Amino acid sequence: MERLVQAELARITRLVDDLLLLAKAERTQFLRLEPIDLPAYVKELWDGMSLLADRRFELGPVPAGTLRADPDRLAQALRNLLSNAIAHTAPSEGLVRLEVEHGGTDHLWFVVEDDGPGIPSDQRERVFDRFHRTDAARDRASGGTGLGLAIVRAIAEAHEGHVVVGHRPESGTRIELELPRFTASRTREQNAELAGPTAR
Repeated sequence: MERLVQAELARITRLVDDLLLLAKAERTQFLRLEPIDLPAYVKELWDGMSLLADRRFELGPVPAGTLRADPDRLAQALRNLLSNAIAHTAPSEGLVRLEVEHGGTDHLWFVVEDDGPGIPSDQRERVFDRFHRTDAARDRASGGTGLGLAIVRAIAEAHEGHVVVGHRPESGTRIELELPRFTASRTREQNAELAGPTAR
């Protein structure tokens, strides 16, 4: 009985914390933007998340460069997406993948994929609503508040970005978090071109 009470208290505490965060997201002081060295940042976050569960964790290449963002809020958004993928995949064999894509502009895409049951097409917009659950019984049993993806959307929008459920040909879920203010590092070839021909 005591264990059940403690679990419920923990769930209520998380719920209050999540609601407070969503309320803060509407204020202009919500973010503290700073330059983030993207490869080092993603590796540190990924190393921590991949220790949380026994899954097939896959991390794709990370573009070299600097992202101007709030490192704490971005980490929270990515952890929410990855935790969601972990919660909806099978132990040991379930796939959880993070890819970071740069399309040539100053925009960057964090793509989290899993091979779980997926999100029904009629719920792909609603999953970002507060308290929406595609599987209420399972999420409540795991301690979920139904606010994880709402928080991701609030953080994305505060950064002037957005988050969507993307298309995945195989079964499972693909969620794309797009953020602006990425500056790619120049390659050696690009630096050489800027420097011009060398004197002989």
